[in-house]
Amino acid sequence: MSELAASPPIAARPRLWAWLFERGWLLGWFALSRAVIVACAAAVHVAGWPRGYFKTAEFGHWLGVLGGWDGRWYREVAAHGYLLVPGSKSDPAFFPLYPLMLKGGALLGVSMSGAGIFLSNVFFLGGTLAFYELTRQAAGSAFARRAAIYVLIFPFSFVFSMVYPTSFVFASTAFAALLAARRRWLLAGLVVACSTLARPEGMFVAIPMLALLRRQWDTLRPESRGTALGAIAAGPAALLAYPAFLSWALHDPLAWSEAQGAWGRHFSPLGIVGAAAHFTSQEASHPWLIRDLLALVAYLGLLAVARRRGLSSAWTLSGLLMIVLPLASGTVESVARFGLCAFALYWGLAELTRKRRFDFVLRGVSFALLVWWTIALPQINP
Repeated sequence: MSELAASPPIAARPRLWAWLFERGWLLGWFALSRAVIVACAAAVHVAGWPRGYFKTAEFGHWLGVLGGWDGRWYREVAAHGYLLVPGSKSDPAFFPLYPLMLKGGALLGVSMSGAGIFLSNVFFLGGTLAFYELTRQAAGSAFARRAAIYVLIFPFSFVFSMVYPTSFVFASTAFAALLAARRRWLLAGLVVACSTLARPEGMFVAIPMLALLRRQWDTLRPESRGTALGAIAAGPAALLAYPAFLSWALHDPLAWSEAQGAWGRHFSPLGIVGAAAHFTSQEASHPWLIRDLLALVAYLGLLAVARRRGLSSAWTLSGLLMIVLPLASGTVESVARFGLCAFALYWGLAELTRKRRFDFVLRGVSFALLVWWTIALPQINP
């Protein structure tokens, strides 16, 4: 912040505009992909179809479908706080930071759905810009450009525009890594803590941050080393802070796991085996499980491609944990969404599309699937 303060405002402004102009292609792809999602949401509103699992409220507004599913629960937490209902689905299953953001929007006179959709898209744009910078530094501009475009048009990227904290976690992951690379460890730790309080997978950026610290270690002063170690520990510390908060608010530090159980998630060492059994028994009644299983296979393949490219094993491990650990809850449900913040997935896609014709075909397929899954939102849980 001191560097910015020392710069004359009249000089900073041209640099910012030049920086944005150089990334005009990214802003264009962002606008195009979000316009597609808005058009699909509006089409569902106008047609009133498919009805699926949505109620009248989701069809009452032209962007209503983007506030469905978990978005209802985040708004519930924002409006009324936490309440554990033993044996029933209840809101301690949802981490607190994103509902606080929605509450802030409501205090400003904005509807919670409107605030959520606006914030999610702003975070997504900022996160994609930061992701591009991070990738460019590691693999060059051409590779970073392809990877960033695939972030924007990824088949499940509609989630980044929903009333979900996914875009905030994506942006936080990128900014935390950039801050750590620039040795701004105190800010990086704050970002990681906030990310974890939005979604638990936010803490996995600590793995590539640790790899960065190993490279910087010999050149850091002792006090800076302590700050860096604290930044890496900020994610796990924030994760532990949530049960402490629930103990204070609900007098039950295990309220999160109890709520997860009511949602059909029971974490155990044999959870992956249980996920296979759950898929076999529920596949017919929950068609989205097929999508998530296919996404799981594709994600693991893309991680392998990214690792073969020689990109950081720390980022590959971070992405693998984001994708595989949720399986310990006993289901593959929502794996497609949980993997969206695994940066190595997009690096794998960028590696696969070095040839122009492959890139052209895959962009078309991604766009088609993005349209399909957005329209199918009332029927299929993201």
